[in-house]
Amino acid sequence: QKNFIGIDRKGARLWTGSVQAQELSLNNVAFLRFDISFIAEVFGSGEISEIWITFPDPQPKNRQIKKRLTNPRFLKMYDNLLEDDGVIHLKTDNLSFYDYTLEIIEQGGHELQLCTNDLYHSDFTDPFLSIKTCYEKKFLEQGMPITYLRFKPWYPSWIQRRAEISFLKRNNHCPRLKHGHSGFQLIWVHCQLPKRCLYI
Repeated sequence: QKNFIGIDRKGARLWTGSVQAQELSLNNVAFLRFDISFIAEVFGSGEISEIWITFPDPQPKNRQIKKRLTNPRFLKMYDNLLEDDGVIHLKTDNLSFYDYTLEIIEQGGHELQLCTNDLYHSDFTDPFLSIKTCYEKKFLEQGMPITYLRFKPWYPSWIQRRAEISFLKRNNHCPRLKHGHSGFQLIWVHCQLPKRCLYI
């Protein structure tokens, strides 16, 4: 049996969910009230199987980028808490937030598994995707498309990276580290001379 835990900063939403869970006699549902930036203080490493981010505040202004729930600073937290095969789901009506997340996935080298910019006109058949939140129903009534994506975050440890670097050096490939907006990224460069491998 899988346990489901809802997290929010607003008590009214949690109260509504708690009442509904009691009415349905659900014994594998719980709710926690805290800011998501403290999630690493609540859950342990590898304790979560998947994370659903549903209709978050898109934080549209440039000065709010670090508050976006798919910003790399949050993804690093999620990655540590997820089990080895754990994934992150995102459902949003905000196309800009959806595009931003796709860009973060590409920049960070994360594994994008599914994506669509119009979920209910796609061929995805997962029954969990048909569950609609209160906001989602309102957006659909207004004719707004719902976007969805699923991905596996990838933040290898330095031990893993060094092993990869060692392997690539033995095969005449030179990894270079480039520091970007999403942290350090490995960029593979083929070396013309075997001993000209630079670790920068």
